[in-house]
Amino acid sequence: MRVLVWLLLLLLVSGQAFSENEKAKEMAGKAFKDFQANYKKGDMGKILKKTKKRLNELDDEKFYSTPSKAVDKTEPAKKSRNYTMAISSSIPPQVLRTYIQQAKKEKVNLRFILRGFVEGISAIKPTINFYISFALKPEKSLADSDSLYPVEMDIDPVRFRNIKKVPALISGKCVVYGDAMLSALIERADNGMCDIVIGATYPVIEQNALQEIQKRAENIPESLFKRLVAQKEKELQNLPGADLLPPASRNATKKIHMSYELPFDVPDPKTGNTMYPAGYSYNPLDYLAPFQIEIFLINGSRKSEVEWTRRAIDKGMIDDQTVIAVLGGNYFTISEKFQRPVFSGISLLDFCSGTPCLIRKGKEENVLTIKTWKVDDDL
Repeated sequence: MRVLVWLLLLLLVSGQAFSENEKAKEMAGKAFKDFQANYKKGDMGKILKKTKKRLNELDDEKFYSTPSKAVDKTEPAKKSRNYTMAISSSIPPQVLRTYIQQAKKEKVNLRFILRGFVEGISAIKPTINFYISFALKPEKSLADSDSLYPVEMDIDPVRFRNIKKVPALISGKCVVYGDAMLSALIERADNGMCDIVIGATYPVIEQNALQEIQKRAENIPESLFKRLVAQKEKELQNLPGADLLPPASRNATKKIHMSYELPFDVPDPKTGNTMYPAGYSYNPLDYLAPFQIEIFLINGSRKSEVEWTRRAIDKGMIDDQTVIAVLGGNYFTISEKFQRPVFSGISLLDFCSGTPCLIRKGKEENVLTIKTWKVDDDL
């Protein structure tokens, strides 16, 4: 668990959670380079010290200021169709479900954020259960393909800064509080009527995720950390799967329909009656919320493929939201070249016949699109 805490800590500090903030991106790049340099030298003391410094900087007033121009929160905000609402598990699920329905009526994109994990970082299940409590459509069950409203919820303690009560609608630097009609909250935010309360509010009961991670990280004995880091470094210098997929021989696109047929009856656990008979066919993608997913799989041991991918990133073919997965190669070398974290691609072998390979699920699609490129060809 301690290793996972540190990995999550480093992921947060590397800027993945703060991609909307340009200053955070700049800080993320420096933090990532500092980590790599000290990691390779085996200087655990510097890693601990600098990581703590980064976390403290994230709570620094200067981090949120705009150096070129002071922000006047009384000025009307630029009208947007994208809004963030800070919430907590103290809010009744029906209130949040109403906001989802109102967002659809107003034709705006509404994203929920929590300050931290429900009941703490030790278990993810309470957070998932909280999400289901308001995202599950009335008279639907999780077994139904369209059971959940398409609403996003993130753990975002940075955007949550200084918010002590919820719900709180965030538009730029303007915050409007209260359980009121979404249209009323939006109208006030768009007209610069910030920091006002126009309805009932609830307490924020989740711990700050960054503070919780920092507290746990400080309790890791340095001797244990050194040993675990040495073991992990050895694994990361030689990622698995280098010989498992050949280079793609041509540019090609195919679609995979993820249908599955049950080979046996599935009983209802309450009644014992058959809930899904043998032969029942379903598509797992029907049960995912309608978000876009893109994973780009490459072979990190092939230099020409790594360079091709670098050019694809430079040209915008691979954006910041695309996950890069790697078979073989050195994690540190590849992530430094791409200036972003990469992940093991060993679980993706069944989707691609060669590399590089893009695995994509569109926002409203229930099929996977698989695309391969021959690296000799121009992008």
